[in-house]
Parts: sequence; structure tokens; C-alpha cells
Amino acid sequence: ETFPDGGGAGRAAAFRLRQLSASFPRATLLDLLSAAWQPELLQTFNPFLSDSGCQRLHESILVWLQLCVLEDKFRRLVVHARGRVTPLLLQDLLVRRVWSVHEHPQWLVFEVEGRLQIRPVQFTVAKKLID
Repeated sequence: ETFPDGGGAGRAAAFRLRQLSASFPRATLLDLLSAAWQPELLQTFNPFLSDSGCQRLHESILVWLQLCVLEDKFRRLVVHARGRVTPLLLQDLLVRRVWSVHEHPQWLVFEVEGRLQIRPVQFTVAKKLID
């Protein structure tokens, strides 16, 4: 694959040297969270990413965030099961995402940061308030 602006091996080598010398920004977890709803930020960390590469990376970030939410849910389920808290266990088991992570990536980030999952009724209320 060629570089988006027709750059060559010399520019790639310079980019790698800048990365190794820590004079080029490295993406942190916070940067990846921000990139969930601002995918253009990904080019900041690697200007050689093609449009399709950015799209694949953005999609991977959304999948990773969904898996983080699922991991938190599993942890809650284990706590509820061990404590024999059946109502909370059932409540958590029945929660399903009814909104699109592609349309609302900020909500996905909110779920990850809050270690929670937006319930369908919360989505409905929020949607009414936004619209």
C-alpha cells in the first residue's frame, strides 16, 4: 500500500525515527477513547494511515470498547451470583444495547468510563431529550 500523499521510504524512516526518539506522539488509552468519536485523531499518531486503515482501526476501537463494557458486565454478574443477589443478576442479564455504537460512540465511551451499561429505558429518555 502506498502512502496517502505519495510519500516514500525516506519519510517513513524519518517518522519511525521520530517515534523511537519520543518526539512524535504515541496514542494513550485516553486518545483511543477520544478517537472513538473523532476518528480523524488517528492520523495524528500515524500520518501514513490510509483512509481504509483509519476506518479499520476506528472499527477495531469500537469493538474493543464494546468488549470492555462486556467485561465489566461479566464482573458485575459474578459479584451478583456470588452474593446470591438474584434481582440484580437478572436485571444485568436482561440489559441489551438498543442503540448503535456507530451513531453514538460517545455513549460507548461513557459506558466504558463509568463501568456501566446504558439500559434501554435510559436510552429512550436520553433520545427524547436530545431530539
